[in-house]
Amino acid sequence: MCLLAAMAIGPSNVSAAKKAEPGIPLTEAGEKLLAQYSYMLAVLQAEIVKSVPRIDAEKSAAFLKA
Repeated sequence: MCLLAAMAIGPSNVSAAKKAEPGIPLTEAGEKLLAQYSYMLAVLQAEIVKSVPRIDAEKSAAFLKA
């Protein structure tokens, strides 16, 4: 259950990180940092998704039914 909650929270943080505040322009250095950290975040998320074990749908349904 915790894993599902973490997965649900994770993507919403990414979309929030990509949106810049409309009234705060970034400097050239800020833009570079934003691009660098956005890339690092995407790579990390891909690694995490790859390492999460897949759950069999039938086993999951049986567990939830029980």
